[in-house]
Amino acid sequence: MGQQQFARCWTDDGTYSDSQSLIDSSSSAALLRSTQFQLCKKGEIQDQKIEIEMIVQTHIQDYDVLDNLDTLYFSVEIGELYERDKFNWTERAAFEEEKRKKLEFGFKMNHIKQTIKVEVTGSYINPKNHSEVSQKTIFIGFFNFARCVRKGGLFIAPQQIGLRASEDIEIKLSMKEKYKFGGYRCITLKAYDTTGGDFVENDQLSMLVVDQQNNTVVTEIGREQQLTPGPDGLHKKIEIGVNNYSPQIFMQQNFRVYFVKDTSDYAQKAKAMHGAGVEALSMPVSDMRSESDILQERIEKDLLAFGEFSAQDLMEHSVNPDDFTNLDITTGAQSIKKTSVAPETKSTLDMQDEDAEKSGYKLPLYNRDKTNQIGLITLRSIQCKKRTSFLDLIANHMLEIVPIVAIDFSLSNLTFDDRKCIHTVNEDNINEYRDLLIAVSKAYRQISPSSLFYGFGANSVAKKTEVSDLFVGTGDLLNPIVMTDHLDQTYYSCLKRVELNLPVHISSVLSKGIEFAQSSQVHFMEQNAKREESKVGQYKHALTYFVLYIFNTGLIDDIQESIQQLARVINLPLSICIVNLQNKSLRKDDLDASLFEEKCKFLFERGNRKFLRVMEYEDLGFQTGGMNEVIHKLTEKIPFEIEQYFDTVAAHSRHIHIEQNQVRKGLDLVREVMRQKETFLEQVDQYCKEQHPEGELEHSGGGNSGQEAKSQPLLSKESVNKLIEDFKLYEYSIDAAEILLGLKVRVDKS
Repeated sequence: MGQQQFARCWTDDGTYSDSQSLIDSSSSAALLRSTQFQLCKKGEIQDQKIEIEMIVQTHIQDYDVLDNLDTLYFSVEIGELYERDKFNWTERAAFEEEKRKKLEFGFKMNHIKQTIKVEVTGSYINPKNHSEVSQKTIFIGFFNFARCVRKGGLFIAPQQIGLRASEDIEIKLSMKEKYKFGGYRCITLKAYDTTGGDFVENDQLSMLVVDQQNNTVVTEIGREQQLTPGPDGLHKKIEIGVNNYSPQIFMQQNFRVYFVKDTSDYAQKAKAMHGAGVEALSMPVSDMRSESDILQERIEKDLLAFGEFSAQDLMEHSVNPDDFTNLDITTGAQSIKKTSVAPETKSTLDMQDEDAEKSGYKLPLYNRDKTNQIGLITLRSIQCKKRTSFLDLIANHMLEIVPIVAIDFSLSNLTFDDRKCIHTVNEDNINEYRDLLIAVSKAYRQISPSSLFYGFGANSVAKKTEVSDLFVGTGDLLNPIVMTDHLDQTYYSCLKRVELNLPVHISSVLSKGIEFAQSSQVHFMEQNAKREESKVGQYKHALTYFVLYIFNTGLIDDIQESIQQLARVINLPLSICIVNLQNKSLRKDDLDASLFEEKCKFLFERGNRKFLRVMEYEDLGFQTGGMNEVIHKLTEKIPFEIEQYFDTVAAHSRHIHIEQNQVRKGLDLVREVMRQKETFLEQVDQYCKEQHPEGELEHSGGGNSGQEAKSQPLLSKESVNKLIEDFKLYEYSIDAAEILLGLKVRVDKS
């Protein structure tokens, strides 16, 4: 909040103190991290919405119903009253023919648990008096939204019929997701060494697959990955994620395979840092390089061999080339194609597939200058899998969504006007927090019957507890679970117990959301592993994905610590939405939360998913679009964020693989941390030599006494390295190191 740090507190006489804080040992690490994140500017992570294509098929064969029929009026309703989508149209001719009407609409979170109502009304002309027209409802049917999704484009009959004038009235629905050029397709293949080769099977080499156009790593097969035995020998499985998929664009893409021998064992460093705590993998906050820069350094230092192939090569040697150009993501459509193949054609296709799998694609490997061919590997079992569909995940019970709500109960809610405070226990007064909670309740009550409720920035019990950065809002210290329908009631109960206070810290809230997401992911992977070992049936265990809503005024006192927590979200099933409430007593320049998205662009790039959004309360549409608009804006990005998570971190099919992608992304972070640390220590060493060529001692403190000089540590490569290890620092600055060394001496002396 501005350039200075402040200690905010209430004094003993009840007055508000806003004085500059004193630096002590507890704030030393924060001081060293005070420089803002410098983020790589790369292409924005593309946002996409889920669009649904629904077809209503009508066929009336009862001539008693058709007799004197003038007009058919169709009405289709989806969703609940407060966010219902309605479609109306008419048909005026050829009623005896089969008719199909295509409807398109944007998917909303509550749709998946809703019923689709189809009503058909006929307008009849009196044959005796042609001027008289009467109307009669001839059909009312109800379709389950999730069941329509599961059928993937197939026409299905209504699950329940409310009214049907004749048995010869047949109305069916088909529903599927519209194609969108976003998310991933996954290309899977197996890499084998040829006779005499030693690249794939070499346990000292890592294999990188790089998109040549963007010069980015699309997958990394680390040297620690175990070889898989098979009928054709030992191999390693490769999964290539193709982002923003379009067949036309993809077929023009080219790839390279690099075999590198890392000069440093980054895998072991990653494990060591992970063992020390996930927070140890927080992003360094000095000048960050792009993935392309990291890749270029590895090629220059560690390249042993490389090969080139195109998307066309993969398609021509794949098990089923049509999968590369067919955008259909639905299982139903795929099953139609498979069952409609004639037996003799099927046997021919099977033979072709078998030949393609056996021969594979021969990929020559060259030396660095491409002057000599030094090896040959074979790519076999090449397949293109469908991208992840949010609707498919929900409909097949592979996903559960749980909202977490955190409310700012700090003194930053004071307005210093007639209103006095944004919070109010009077339920008849204006209360933005209550309105937001009602919106979350209505958005998620059909999807998740229970939510998690927390508060921060207050004494959880007035005059009995200290200020807390995180407390359970239900009143039960061990149970944050609340019925989603009762979020607003729980809020009012909590508000009557707490005492507003300071500071405003959200890093603990983020840490709690991360803790839930980590537990969910670990549990999911364990269950998945057990099922794969037992090989029993299809995989049915669901992953719990958390959506963390933080409602606050925009003031944050631990922004750097919060950003370090956000670095841990890259590979976790967690989305974060921060809503800044409007406090007219605060200047926009004071709002820290609005900086988060800008500061986290590098994290979005590294994770290839946008897991954080910051929104303003006034932009949600309470005054213009009402509750329906607010619900839509609070949830519209969540489905695609979930797809991004599954595509970039987890699954490309029903069997979900998380670890390999986590390792690759984690290694990139470790490489950058280690490179920056080594570069910084070399700068320290060079700085000391330039400042003291004759071996003079440079002291970080300002004391003049000989005794103080003896007690102060030397600014050297060794002493700074020890500081980094002791404080787990990721902001590398010589000035900050000098200050911290001096502070450490004074603290040690005291």
